[in-house]
Amino acid sequence: MKKIIGVVHLPPLPGSYLWNPFAKNPLEEVIRRAVRDAKALEEGGVDAIIVENYGDKPYPIRVPTLTVATMTRIVSEIMNEVEIEVGISLLRNSAPEAIAIALVTGASFVRSNQWCWSSDTPEGLLTPVAREGMNVMKEFGRKVEVIADVRVKHASPISERSLCDEARDLGDRCMASVLAVSGSSTGSPPDPKDVEEVKRCSRRPVYVASGVTPDNVHKFVKADGFIVGTYFKENGVTEAPVDVERVKRFVSVVRRLG
Repeated sequence: MKKIIGVVHLPPLPGSYLWNPFAKNPLEEVIRRAVRDAKALEEGGVDAIIVENYGDKPYPIRVPTLTVATMTRIVSEIMNEVEIEVGISLLRNSAPEAIAIALVTGASFVRSNQWCWSSDTPEGLLTPVAREGMNVMKEFGRKVEVIADVRVKHASPISERSLCDEARDLGDRCMASVLAVSGSSTGSPPDPKDVEEVKRCSRRPVYVASGVTPDNVHKFVKADGFIVGTYFKENGVTEAPVDVERVKRFVSVVRRLG
């Protein structure tokens, strides 16, 4: 059965430029919204959720300490309210910090934009964090699943190596658990041929990680799973609350695919 992961897009967190420290009970409101969306995703039938600091624009390459502490609190609150798996994405490339949060909260997985190789992005050069992330797991004495992006959105690869070589190295040399293939930007789907190429070249499961909807999901029938954010929101607006009926509609279509 194909795995469906819904995204909880968080508003600006402490430590980010857009955070408003003067709002009344701002952190409690962030937590309330996050729990609401997580429960709506669970009600809609997803297999797991991933919590992301989407509102922290402009993103630092590695998040500050205050954001790590805040995300730890939010993930803990969500895990108290849902029974499905919970994962963490810390933009832009703070997978080691996300792994640490997962280990201490009991979350199951993280997503890494640049697990190995390098890319040029609006935030600057992203460089590999696989060794650092794996060392965090070793120090704690437990592993969590790493969903690693292959040529992540909003980025251009530095390497001239083929998509196949990069996909193979992510799983073999850098020990990623799952590979994620996305389009060029948030909400845009990848080329189905790229998904098939990554699937052919890697022994790891492959997820479509952006732009998938009930109308185009049939193009990605060879994928092992889907990470869905924008489509699940009211009117398809990324920053809007989760729409349970849209979640149910997508889940129903995917289940029919097998």
